[in-house]
Amino acid sequence: MQKYKNIPVSTLQLNNQIPYQKNLDKLLAYIDSDTSRRLIVAPEVCLTDYDYDNIDSAVEFSSKALELLTSRVGKQTLVLTLLAKKGTDYVNEAVVIHNHQIVHRQSKHKLFLLGEEDKHLQAGKQDGIKIFEVDGIKYGLLICFEVR
Repeated sequence: MQKYKNIPVSTLQLNNQIPYQKNLDKLLAYIDSDTSRRLIVAPEVCLTDYDYDNIDSAVEFSSKALELLTSRVGKQTLVLTLLAKKGTDYVNEAVVIHNHQIVHRQSKHKLFLLGEEDKHLQAGKQDGIKIFEVDGIKYGLLICFEVR
């Protein structure tokens, strides 16, 4: 019989704001305020929202924020998605950070057509959805509409 671990988890609901820095500040404040939570799941594109009109700025900010988050997240595990650029395409990419490292990346496969994601973002490949492990625990990750 397999023994399961209890893991304190926080799922966040944050109101996005402009400038983007306010969103990052809120996320960092939460990470720093409650180190007892081992797994923190942030809302989809919580740093920039779906700012398609300024997508290059959103991608640039997300990239810099990811560097900072990676340096700050130690024993906790943070899961978030952000707008990123892969080659010439833009994607909604899930990133998992643990122990000051990015331990998993996965582009959203099933885009939400009513949100017009397909007009602005490239879908990830279904085989990009993979099991990954953190501290001996296996995880799978689905982004928003992929749950359906």
